[in-house]
Amino acid sequence: MDTAHLNGNRIYAPIDTQAKEIRLFLLTPGGNTEVPTGVLLPYKLEDCPAYHALSYTWGDASFKIPITVNGCSFMVTGNLYAALEKLRDPDAEVLLWINAISIEQSNLEERSRHVTYMHIVYQQAVSVIVWLDRASKDSAAAFDQIEAICKRCLPWPENEREMNAKFASAIESVITAYLHRRTTHDPWRPLANLFSRPWWQRIWVVQEVAFGHPVVVMCGHRKASMAHLLLAGEAFRQLHFHSPDLLTQDPRLVADNTYVDFLASVVVPTQLLTYQALRREVKDVNLEHRACSDPRDKIFGLLNLVARDQWPCKPDYRSDAKEIFKLAMLKIVELRNDLNILASCKAETNGRWPVSSSHLGKLLQEARLADLPSWIPDWTTVRLSFPLPGGIGSDEAYLNTNNRSRFEVIGNTLFVRGLILGTIQHVSAFYISKGYDARNVRIYQQLGDFLATHGGQTSTNEAVVEADHIKEQLRVEVSILLGDPEILGFNSKSGLSKRNAPTVDEYIAWRMSGVLDVPEAISDAAFKQLLGRRALITETGRRGISCCAIEQGDVVAWVLGCHAPLVLRKSGASESCKIVHRIIGEAYVLDAMVGEMDEGEIGDILLA
Repeated sequence: MDTAHLNGNRIYAPIDTQAKEIRLFLLTPGGNTEVPTGVLLPYKLEDCPAYHALSYTWGDASFKIPITVNGCSFMVTGNLYAALEKLRDPDAEVLLWINAISIEQSNLEERSRHVTYMHIVYQQAVSVIVWLDRASKDSAAAFDQIEAICKRCLPWPENEREMNAKFASAIESVITAYLHRRTTHDPWRPLANLFSRPWWQRIWVVQEVAFGHPVVVMCGHRKASMAHLLLAGEAFRQLHFHSPDLLTQDPRLVADNTYVDFLASVVVPTQLLTYQALRREVKDVNLEHRACSDPRDKIFGLLNLVARDQWPCKPDYRSDAKEIFKLAMLKIVELRNDLNILASCKAETNGRWPVSSSHLGKLLQEARLADLPSWIPDWTTVRLSFPLPGGIGSDEAYLNTNNRSRFEVIGNTLFVRGLILGTIQHVSAFYISKGYDARNVRIYQQLGDFLATHGGQTSTNEAVVEADHIKEQLRVEVSILLGDPEILGFNSKSGLSKRNAPTVDEYIAWRMSGVLDVPEAISDAAFKQLLGRRALITETGRRGISCCAIEQGDVVAWVLGCHAPLVLRKSGASESCKIVHRIIGEAYVLDAMVGEMDEGEIGDILLA
């Protein structure tokens, strides 16, 4: 047998990508001990016979195993090898479209052209097969849980109340089963592990699931429809927001890390429900939580979900990733007619996320795009802080910043109009990094102590009654901690609404009561507002919060066209001797949010 590289001529014959030609892999019959073998067959997309499209993760690229393609040795990753073993029929041929085999990966022009009609490949397949990898010790239990939940939830309820009742009944049955068996104190661990598998994080799975029908999920020997897996994830997500006591009523059942780990896991797959139902606009697509080996795929992987006139660029793997990110950022600004995207920019965390959850730790690993200007969002990194309402990733439309954004791009410098509000003089040492922190009364006490020590909260009027003075301090505290509902609101994506958000009076009453147990409404709101954020005080006395990377000496700025203030850090000077800043992150600052800020001396701000 000849040995060929991935791009060997003996394997790949040229195809006409202009005419939407593809290659299908005909997997020949074989036993479990035989090396997977097949041939590549060219077809015009419109004339293809019935085939299945495979959706999977490439896995560890350093570990490869040979299969046989067109009579030549062809190296594939271990994950794909395992998928081929399971998909192979002992008696019949199986026709498949597999990215790593069907596309000549070293041919950048061919790869680029395939992107433009990749969605049609999945749309025309008789089925999309999702391969989650080999079975693990608890994957069978996860599929049992999915079947149990769907058995109780289907058919789909007609109204929200009935839906929540079915969700509650289904989840309660899973809890009861685990308590009865006494096999574990972490009943959500099997599902958490299943939803934590790398496939769910891939950027390409969004269009593969959105366009594919039906979609079947395989893990080892077990399989289920994608609809059932998403229903199970949605059941847990909805219950977390509407009936959290059902999930956490017995602390022995769910350790904090397990609970946070699970919720972080199910949020990503349940997002796929939205993509199945409708096509998103590029201005609203969340790129950060999607993984890919090539940063350019952060943009290319979602192009087919939006109209062609919204594409920031044509897919071209010969283009520089930084230039593609820049074009995407400018297209979002054009479509939204504001600069809210600047609030999505973030600095390095410098390892300041002390999480013990292995799943969250992987999400937070820094893999930044080198030398990317700070005003261009680095979609290769993950941000766990909830976006402030009104910006990218938020549902609120009332923060109208349209027609106020004036900017100019010269090279890698962004010129905007705005106002420097002050220099950060004090930064708190504490911040929330996991759900349990928000349920710890010490967080609220530490915030109060920080504001009292550095925020000038001491009364100069001896006639002020002490209780009234304390109430006034607590009003400042709650405004920072929970945000102003009239300005921030509580968006549906973070699970809060105005009807169940705590009021200022409720917070003050709790803090003055001395009760150590944190009310659920307060801990939920504080978690959404403070996750990954520190308190700050400027030299002018402004108080607020921003990301955990802020430092003393950073400045707080209000940029016209952006829904929230930004924390900036000096990075040098321009040729005209003007100070140039880098964006560190968005901020919530008392009396300096959209609708509150009186325009003072507006000037140019240079961002590098």
